[in-house]
Amino acid sequence: MSLWLKIRGTIETTFQIGLNGPQWNNNSGNLEARNSGNSAFTIVRGASPVGDNDLTNKQYVDTITTRTVVAVQFNGNNALPTNSATEQFYVVTTSGSTANIGTLIWDDGSGSGNATILAAAPRSIITTVALTGGTISFAADSQYFWDTGSSSWINIQPPQC
Repeated sequence: MSLWLKIRGTIETTFQIGLNGPQWNNNSGNLEARNSGNSAFTIVRGASPVGDNDLTNKQYVDTITTRTVVAVQFNGNNALPTNSATEQFYVVTTSGSTANIGTLIWDDGSGSGNATILAAAPRSIITTVALTGGTISFAADSQYFWDTGSSSWINIQPPQC
């Protein structure tokens, strides 16, 4: 086995990729992505996470953490709806073979293809209309949070005095 195949890393605190490429720095035990001149942070890209300890990207965080306005309910036994000309979110109110309660369906407004299932995750939704007729119901003009511990939507709207 050659010497190069035995090298595991570097004893330096900086590892540069290519002659003028970005760098990985060890800053007091923390990993930093820096530009080639080591004068600023640089962008690191990756896929959406699939496990609890995976790093996340901005698109995933923006989708999961934003308050999502919902005005349409979806029966999880039905086939996914096609994307309409209006971007909108559906909340699953009856579990089925297509989707379970806790998931949202995103219609991207493109007018083509099928809407996308967004996995059940800690997130907040705001209902603009009452959603009834499913296994669960939602009040109009209320904010709900998906609680992964109880696998249920919790109404976090403060009581009106």
